[in-house]
Amino acid sequence: MDKQMKEVLDAFGLGDACLDCYPFGNGHINDTYCVECAGGKYVLQRINHKVFTKPLEVMENICRVTEHIRSKGQPTLNVVFTTEDKNCYNDSRGNWWRVYDFIAGSRTYELIKNADMMYEAGRAIGDFSRRLSDFPIGTLYETSPHFHDTPARFKALKAAIKADRFGRLKACKKEIDFMMAREHEVSFMTDLQKNGDIPTRVTINDTKINNVMFDEKTDKAVCVIDLDTVMPGIIGNDFGDAVRIGCCTAEEDEKDLSKVNFDMDYYNAFSKGFLESCGESLNAMEKATLAMASKLRTFEDGIRFMTDHLSGDVYFKIHRENHNLDRCRTQLRMVEQMEELLDARKSAFTPKRIKSIKETV
Repeated sequence: MDKQMKEVLDAFGLGDACLDCYPFGNGHINDTYCVECAGGKYVLQRINHKVFTKPLEVMENICRVTEHIRSKGQPTLNVVFTTEDKNCYNDSRGNWWRVYDFIAGSRTYELIKNADMMYEAGRAIGDFSRRLSDFPIGTLYETSPHFHDTPARFKALKAAIKADRFGRLKACKKEIDFMMAREHEVSFMTDLQKNGDIPTRVTINDTKINNVMFDEKTDKAVCVIDLDTVMPGIIGNDFGDAVRIGCCTAEEDEKDLSKVNFDMDYYNAFSKGFLESCGESLNAMEKATLAMASKLRTFEDGIRFMTDHLSGDVYFKIHRENHNLDRCRTQLRMVEQMEELLDARKSAFTPKRIKSIKETV
């Protein structure tokens, strides 16, 4: 164990008890370790403060939300405090660290095994929303302003296209043309929010399927993890992000696009679990736009991956040349299929249909 790691573990009272500490998981943003101690296991994370520039606010949000959920008897992440009763630690090199209790008997999956697991994931994410329906949303920090502001993301993409700092634009013409043809759709959900047609809720904003813990023996959902981006938002983004990953038949960075398909059985199973858990707390417009929200949430990540690719891969970790471009291509392939299978197009929401939905809200 190096000197820095010993300093960090000592801050949480784990240094002397530590038997082993090793890299754990495969997240894109933070560095994660499993800490094995004589008395149990813990998850240690170095918060990427270049991405999460306000780590104290991130941790305050996580603590408030998990305490609220725990008070209702629901399993959730448990933050381990430092010996000085702080929810995170700023080390001598300026890095920020946090520790969670290890959730024994559970695991995550990069790819869902069957429709039953998609149902369970939908139930867990919906349950998270339902249990926070009475949370005082005004007490949460907006830790990443405009995080799911799709129009702002598209604006950043256009700026990256114009700059083309690394000369990568020429090889991306097909993908750029695809995205530009859908520019008129990017503000659909945010306009509904601004107009008050859908409410602002406590949202996770990062509901990838690998952020749901499953019981190792039963494959029942245990809880949602990775709450760095918990803040006020649109519930359709939570629904859509889970669909984006869970209903895809391939990895997020699959090079062979013939393997990338949208699984309708998985979508229906997830929708069932989600709506059974929180459907009664959603209004008619939220329910009617879940498919469109799924497409736009997927499109948004395509936009973000392309922007990062053109900007020199400064946000998402990459492990090979054109990694972010590969990620972008899988998202656009999913968008294309959602448009066909879910009729997830802005043109599907005619003024007459929007008016009819509003009248039931």
